[in-house]
Amino acid sequence: MPTPFESAQLLLTLYDQRREETLRKARDFFISFIPNSFEDVMAGLTGPHSGYIRMVLTYWDMAASFVKNGAIDKQMFIDANGEFIMVFGKIEPFLPQLRAAYGNPGFLANLEWLLPWRLPPLHNFTATVRHGRTRDGRVYMPPFDGVLSQEAVWSIKTYLESRRVQE
Repeated sequence: MPTPFESAQLLLTLYDQRREETLRKARDFFISFIPNSFEDVMAGLTGPHSGYIRMVLTYWDMAASFVKNGAIDKQMFIDANGEFIMVFGKIEPFLPQLRAAYGNPGFLANLEWLLPWRLPPLHNFTATVRHGRTRDGRVYMPPFDGVLSQEAVWSIKTYLESRRVQE
């Protein structure tokens, strides 16, 4: 287990890396990257900004691996960072397809591992919003696929999480 000082040092190093010019451009691009389908993700990963997308994804997966392997205290990492949630939230709905397409079942596994510390699995919420929810033939929530963008769904999820009563 790292000491608080060691965790803080490595967090500051990660922060310094985020200020590097190319990574900053990649992070700026990723904020505007809003995939609404697996095809959008693949177009991004094969388009002119694919390097930016890959850089952001692998940066945060690498940072999460430091936490997973004990180099950085989990709570300190979560307290000091939030961007990884947005990054994972944009890709998470398409993660099974990406893993299958690239033949890499471990793609973003470290980042996925880190998320339960902050939020419950996002795919249940996203799937419910996209496909609706019925039970015994009654509609509890209509499907919003094609009506709401992934960014809108993410905004709703973030708002609901901020309003949740802690047990």
